[in-house]
Amino acid sequence: MRFRGPISKLFKLRVVNPDRPIASGLSLTATVEYSPEKEENTTDRLVLVSEDDIIEIPLHAFCPACSLQIDSLVDFGSVVANSQVISKEVELTNRGSAPGAFQILYQGDTPLSITPTSGVLAPGSTGVVRVELCTDQPRLVCEEAKVQLQGGADMVLRICVEVVEQVLELLDWSRGESLSCLRFGPTYFGTSRLEKVILVNKGPDASDWVAVLQDDAIGTEAGTDLQRNTCVALLEKDGRDDGIPLDFCGVITCVPNQGRLEPYESTTLSVRFSPGCNRAPKDKGSSVNATKQDFSLFMKFEIVGSKQSFIQQQNTTALPCNGSVELAVTGSGLPLSLTVSPSYSYNFQQCIMGSAGRPTLSLSRPVATSPLDNARTWCCPSSHTRWVFSGCGISWRCWVRWHTWDSSAAQLNLQGFHRIVLHLSAVCKELSARAARTVSPGFSRAVTMATGQSDSVCSGELDTCVGTSSLSLWDSQNPDQNQCVTMKYRTRAQPYSYVDPDFALTDEEDLQRKQHRGRYILFIRALRQSRLERARDRKLAEAQGERDIGIPPAGGLLSPRLSLQDVELDQGDGCVLPHQNSLLTTCALAAMETRADSSLVTGGTNAVPSTAEEVADCRKTLTAQQRYLVVIGPSTVDFEEVCAQSVSVQQLNLVNGLRTHVWVQVEVGCPELQRSSPLSHVLAPLSRTTLPLIFESATLGTFNRSISYTVNGRPSGRVVVQGEVVPVALDLSAPEVVLCPTHGLLAQSSYRGSVTLYNRRNHPAHFTWKPIITDQGIAFSVRPATGTVEAYHELDCEVVWHPSFYSPLEGQFDLCVHQGNTVRLQCVTKVGPCSIQLAEQHMLLGSVPLNFTTIRTAVLRNTGPNHTYFQVFDVYPLPGMLLTPSEGVVPVGGQAEIQVHFTPEAVVKFDTRVEIGVKSSKSLELRLGGYVEPPLVDISVKCFQFHGVHSGSTRALPFSLQNLSSSPACVQFDLSEHGDFAVEFPQDTGTRLESHLYRITVEGLETVDCSLIFSPKQVAAYDFNLPVTLNDIGVPSPPPSSVPKTPCFRDRHIVTPRPQAVTVVTPSRRVQATALRPPLEMSQSSVHFEINPMDVSPAAVELQTLELRNTSQEEVRWRFAWRTPAHGGKEGPFTVSPETGILQAEQSVRITVTFSPALPGLLSVTLPLFLWKEPLHPYRVLFLSARVHAPAITFLPPRIILAPVPLDTPASVTLSLLPTGYPRGSSLRVELEEAELEVGRRVQPFSVILPQGGAIPAQAGGDSEPLTCTIAFCSPEPPLHRLTHHLLGPGRQQVSGRGVCDSG
Repeated sequence: MRFRGPISKLFKLRVVNPDRPIASGLSLTATVEYSPEKEENTTDRLVLVSEDDIIEIPLHAFCPACSLQIDSLVDFGSVVANSQVISKEVELTNRGSAPGAFQILYQGDTPLSITPTSGVLAPGSTGVVRVELCTDQPRLVCEEAKVQLQGGADMVLRICVEVVEQVLELLDWSRGESLSCLRFGPTYFGTSRLEKVILVNKGPDASDWVAVLQDDAIGTEAGTDLQRNTCVALLEKDGRDDGIPLDFCGVITCVPNQGRLEPYESTTLSVRFSPGCNRAPKDKGSSVNATKQDFSLFMKFEIVGSKQSFIQQQNTTALPCNGSVELAVTGSGLPLSLTVSPSYSYNFQQCIMGSAGRPTLSLSRPVATSPLDNARTWCCPSSHTRWVFSGCGISWRCWVRWHTWDSSAAQLNLQGFHRIVLHLSAVCKELSARAARTVSPGFSRAVTMATGQSDSVCSGELDTCVGTSSLSLWDSQNPDQNQCVTMKYRTRAQPYSYVDPDFALTDEEDLQRKQHRGRYILFIRALRQSRLERARDRKLAEAQGERDIGIPPAGGLLSPRLSLQDVELDQGDGCVLPHQNSLLTTCALAAMETRADSSLVTGGTNAVPSTAEEVADCRKTLTAQQRYLVVIGPSTVDFEEVCAQSVSVQQLNLVNGLRTHVWVQVEVGCPELQRSSPLSHVLAPLSRTTLPLIFESATLGTFNRSISYTVNGRPSGRVVVQGEVVPVALDLSAPEVVLCPTHGLLAQSSYRGSVTLYNRRNHPAHFTWKPIITDQGIAFSVRPATGTVEAYHELDCEVVWHPSFYSPLEGQFDLCVHQGNTVRLQCVTKVGPCSIQLAEQHMLLGSVPLNFTTIRTAVLRNTGPNHTYFQVFDVYPLPGMLLTPSEGVVPVGGQAEIQVHFTPEAVVKFDTRVEIGVKSSKSLELRLGGYVEPPLVDISVKCFQFHGVHSGSTRALPFSLQNLSSSPACVQFDLSEHGDFAVEFPQDTGTRLESHLYRITVEGLETVDCSLIFSPKQVAAYDFNLPVTLNDIGVPSPPPSSVPKTPCFRDRHIVTPRPQAVTVVTPSRRVQATALRPPLEMSQSSVHFEINPMDVSPAAVELQTLELRNTSQEEVRWRFAWRTPAHGGKEGPFTVSPETGILQAEQSVRITVTFSPALPGLLSVTLPLFLWKEPLHPYRVLFLSARVHAPAITFLPPRIILAPVPLDTPASVTLSLLPTGYPRGSSLRVELEEAELEVGRRVQPFSVILPQGGAIPAQAGGDSEPLTCTIAFCSPEPPLHRLTHHLLGPGRQQVSGRGVCDSG
């Protein structure tokens, strides 16, 4: 035997072929190795050669692969639409040898959640795919999800569920059909009819149900004859003054009125209709005066669970969407009318005792008095029944029996409901022969007669009387009469009791007697309660007393906690809870909830029962009707749109309509509501509280979940919580804003509008306006450009168009909300019609000076209804000419100016045109013309000569500047190299540009008087030409503008300018000056006085001296010449002595300056000094000045405000006084204002304590020390007005203070 290897290189054969034959029973082993190079299946073969036989052994190699398997059906069955999240798990198994990937794709609209939607399974492992469905509404779901499996074909995962609504249905008991109205038909007053219905639970869950009578539903009729005329029925209704409301629960009764139904279970209900007469007849046992009454009532069978409040249900007409069903009940109540003939009174005449009289009467019913002819009755219509009566001296009643309601057995019984009173009279005569008494000795019988007396009779007579009075046995069974039976002490016999109907109380009188007795009982109780309250008040007054023991009221004391036993519940407010067998009514439920709302508990409720009473109440098992009175609602809590990662709060109302404690526990099973707390409440009887549901989610999408709650530990219902988690967003009031001109606004703000940002969600939105910049730019702005809009608020943003000639009329902005949406706003401007014109279309500049700026103004006038925007196309029409502004606006009814600045550099004639563009209108043309003239100015003085000017003195030579041309000329003097010279121009004409640069503009053909000032500082001689420049000729011209000129389609120059070269002649003059040595020296050029009027007497003066010294070698004659001063000249406060004199060489003189103070203030005088006989030019000037100070007191602080203080409590404050200007001292005084109190009395609440009695000490050397003053305030009562006091010094200086007294 030998093995031959495979052909493929992927297989390797490892074998040792024997050289010898293999004996029988032995074997040959070969090993095949497989080494794949890529993932693919390979096939080959081995060859076994055995002697003459050749056997091929196939080889198959498979790469590792996965094998994924999943169930194709997920069936939830039938579930209730209660917004609960239901889930099922599907197993996904990998039976292969390699990991396998899967992916589940679902694109339907059903709220399905499949997790995970993708993944990888290891070999031999099993994964779980969870399918969740929210049962938010009834639907039939049959969805398919595509499942992609690696290494296998795609599969379809079918998800099936039937979501149904938990509803109740009413069926007819006999036919089994759906029932919406139960018709009882006509029924006698005082009787009842019974119908049966079937209540079916058509849901897959068990339900607790309760029956509720809707006594306030639309269409309810009770006690109205619908066949009568409407006006008559309304008048009859308004005429009723009994004020007794009809008890609907007595008309309609359902047994059972609550219960529990298992899934698809049904039960039989008995509905009883018992009409009662709405008007109380005079005889309660008879309905003769009653009329027909129709009833149309509505009752609903509702599933116990979460619901809206009873008050909201009362205000709405639709049924709550919780599976309830409504049943209409109709019926009519009829009176029974029976007639007795021949009369209601019968006389048996005289009869002997032991005999009987038998009159005959007939009992009949009128023909067809009602539609009850087919009713089961023992007295048919128009039938007569003859009765024979025997008896004497009694009143007999006839009762009519009918079906009445037995609440204990929930069935109908035959009982009497109608009675007829017959009056029978008879005379019984006694036999002539009396029978012997056979009564045993020692015993006697007493029979009470009608008169109340007793008489002894024999047994035979007693038997006779008993036999003859047998007709009154029915009367003793009358339940309306209360008879008292007395027994004889010895015989124990029951005496006969007789009630005379003529003297007995009627039912109305008996009811009135009971009402009077009730009123007296209430009156006596009220007197007792008033007496107890007065006694309690006296004890409280004795305990309080008038002495104050220092304990603050209620300091550290806690009020006792009231229990339910201490609170007396008011039963007269309309919220009396129904009995066990009576129906709930919507009005009673609403009244109960109203009372519970008045006992709102905002905090402090127990989470678990703590007291013994709470534990006992919370252990009780509540019936369906009791759990129906515990309102947990609303049934659907809709958060609407909630922003992601924001908090929204909704209130869940917990109302306890029972008179016992209940324990409500809410179970929250979703993370979005985990912040809601507290989830457990112990509700007190007839109270209400709220549970805040806090919702927060970070996942966008629809949220729909249900939370369950328990009452006393028993599951009682669910509350649906729904909402939409959305990102932060802002809405625009309009996607486009059109800006139109607004009349009456300025030109730059006339185009404006607004857009409103609405934040309709619960989170603040941060926004930013981003403009969309185009090639034309943007001329719009939005303010505020960034900001925040609070939740549920709005913000107005102003959109403004900045107008100009080139401003684009459209623009766009993106409203970018941080972590939210982006909205685009389109802005459009509509420019209104305009009309503009030039005030002067041809402007003649006339003669323009050379190299001098000439300014002319062109006026644009707006005669249209809107602002107009213009643009000057060529702002440089000529060399040296500039038009400004290049663009602008002409307001409505106004004008705008275009200034033409022309600085020519050559003499030329010009006539050119300038085009002015107008927005939304045709262009204007401005024509400019004129010629350039060179300047020509002359100086009237041929030469300026200053001979013999002493050093330190000033000499002025006048001259005139005359402009010989018709154009203005600018004359400039540059004396920077001649510092002792200056030019003086007339006031408000020339300017001094720098320290030695003077400029003046002389108009055409104008002459200006000027002066050349020479003020030498040292001995020197000057000889130079006065440097004069005209129109800055020689100064380089400014560089040309970088703004390119606007091309024009036609020649703008009417006359082509041709510049001409000219030479400008400047009016320069020669200046000669000589500076001499000063002959006289003055020690000081100014004298100043600082005067205090308190220093000296009023007649005293102040003196200062100065010295004049002759420094020359010649005799000098000097004098002071008084000019007209501001304060009276020589007779004023200043005096100079001596005023004139002669000084020899090296001689000096002392000048005395005297000042006499008059009034406080600052005084100044200029006194010139002349030498020899010079009348015009002073040698020196002496400046005299004086300041007279007034005394003052500085208050620190200048104003005082005292804090409010209690009555009769002083308050004080310290004040500092700093006196100045009192060298001899002074004194202070205080003026206090009186205050008017509320009682009319006037007092002075302020008091001032001055140091040292108000004396101000003398101040030496001007220094002063502060004085301390104390101001106090105290008032026994609050003043009517605020008070102000004044602290006065010698100069009437004052400081004010205010004080307020608090009565608290």
